[in-house]
Amino acid sequence: MRFLFLFICLIVNYNDVHAQLEKPAMPNPKQLAAEKAKATKGSADEMYKLGLYHYYGTGVVKNAAAAKQWFTKAAAKSNVAAMLAMS
Repeated sequence: MRFLFLFICLIVNYNDVHAQLEKPAMPNPKQLAAEKAKATKGSADEMYKLGLYHYYGTGVVKNAAAAKQWFTKAAAKSNVAAMLAMS
């Protein structure tokens, strides 16, 4: 049942998700710290953003392992964009 739900979410939100896969804008240090704090408290959207930052090296050192870690955490919380980023 969960798979069906995720599949429907992918179809319905494809355009929104595709737009989110683009390289993020450079965060300022305060913004980056706030997003990391929210991510460590469980925000799937912030986990996904941190994954993008690490994947592209935007505001942080480019690190594929860290990106995968953040994407995995976000995907575990049903973040569809993170699931697509990992595929």
